[in-house]
Parts: sequence; structure tokens; C-alpha cells
Amino acid sequence: MVNISNKISLTKILCLTFFFGSLNAHATTETSSLSSTQKIFEILLADEQPSAIAYDTLRQMFVNSDTPELKRESYAELKAQLELGKAFISQTQYHDLMARFYRDGQSPFFDIQLAEQYFIQASADNHPEAAYELAKLYHYNDYYLDYGASLHFYEVSVKQGFARMWRQSYPKWQKFYLDLVAAAEYQLGKMYELGQGIEYNASKALDYYHAAARKKHHNATYRIAMIYKNGLQIQNNPSIEADPFAAIFWFEKLLHPSDPKLSDPEVLQQLENLYQAIDSEH
Repeated sequence: MVNISNKISLTKILCLTFFFGSLNAHATTETSSLSSTQKIFEILLADEQPSAIAYDTLRQMFVNSDTPELKRESYAELKAQLELGKAFISQTQYHDLMARFYRDGQSPFFDIQLAEQYFIQASADNHPEAAYELAKLYHYNDYYLDYGASLHFYEVSVKQGFARMWRQSYPKWQKFYLDLVAAAEYQLGKMYELGQGIEYNASKALDYYHAAARKKHHNATYRIAMIYKNGLQIQNNPSIEADPFAAIFWFEKLLHPSDPKLSDPEVLQQLENLYQAIDSEH
């Protein structure tokens, strides 16, 4: 999964709570229900907020029970709200929201085939979040495993993500799409390193890891450090030689900025091993 922040401001949550409460208490007619729904979606998708975050907020508001029967009722209510909201959002946003609903839903609202179809429709309308979710579906779901399609949609999400980022007016959503691009680039690096849907290519894998690491992607930075620590040889491809000094450089990028002692213990251990190895050679 992509590590993309789904945080939403307290003010927005309070506003949503008010409107959901208003909906439950006062929506006695179709007109009032539509009016409340319009206000909800105006808040959810205000300020160019990505629909991925909007969906997570909707699900948190509606699906808040662990009891199977109540959970099914909650998903039914959420589906009804999404159908009403269709009138107030773009078709692309609606397709992305419905894809997430069927991907994450509980029977009878779990339908991965419908989710795939909705994601395809959203991606065709230049929706980078949908392209990324499709790529993950084809990459990691055993039933839908298709490395060629996964590689394609990761590449599409990089292209669409950059385009969407430059169109954003709000820095926080620019970062959202930058993080999405980095996540896709990291996955592309893994596919080139493992030969999934493409020929093994160590140099290409490292290029994608570097692209993601420049955007502060933690796992990409760690993978670069490990490649330089151990070297990388993929069949008959040109190898990447081990370089302990380069490995130290990349591991040090993962240290806690204010106090190295608070860093990931694995990173600290790798650095200690490298320091000792270098010292023993001199």
C-alpha cells in the first residue's frame, strides 16, 4: 500500500459530524436529503482534496461498527450516500469513490470485479489515484495477477500524478501527489529488480529507486542503501558493485533528523556493521 496521509482537520470532521447528524435528524424528504448530501460532498472535496482521502473520511463516518450485521447496514447507508452524491461530484470522482467502496466493502458490497471496472474508468479520465490502485491490484492480488498491466498502470500513475501535482493550488495536495508518484516509482524499481512484467534490469531499478528517494520515500532510500551495501547482480545484466561508503551515505539519510538514537534500530545496526567493516580494513 502507498503511505499517503489520510489526516483531515478537526474542523472538517466537526463540520461533517454536524451535517451527518443533520441528515439523520432532519432528512425527512428527498429534497432535504439531497441538500444535506450536497453540503457533505462540498466539504469532503473542497480545496481540491483528493477523492481517496474523501472516501476514507466517508467510511470512517458511516462504517464505525465491528458487528457484522451493523457493518452491512453501514455499508448500505454509505452506498446510498455515494449514489446521492453522484449529482454533486465529477464522474471521475464518483468512479474512484465507487471503486474504493466495492474494493473495501463487506458482503454483499464486496465486488473486486466492479472495483476494477470503476478504477479503469477513473484512470481513463486521468485520475492518478485510480491508476495507482489498479497497478497494485494487478501486482499483488493473486486472482488478478498481471505484471504487464501493473507495470503499465504504475507508469500511468507517475505521469498522471505529476500532471495533477502541478495543477494543484494547495501545497498539501501537491505533496499528496508527489508522494503518490514516489510510491509508484518505488514499485517500478521493485519490478525491474525482480523482473516482474519486464526484463531484469539492475540499472533501471536503481534509477527508479533514486527517483523515489529524491522525493523522500523511505523504503526506496533503504533499498538503495542495501544495494550499495551488498551489490546487485541480476543474471547477465551489468552488475552494481558494492560500495560501503555509498551505503553509509544512504543509510544516514534515514537517521532521525534531531536525534539519531531515535532512528530505526535496523538502520542503526546496518550503519554500525558498515563502520566496523571499514575500520577493520584500515
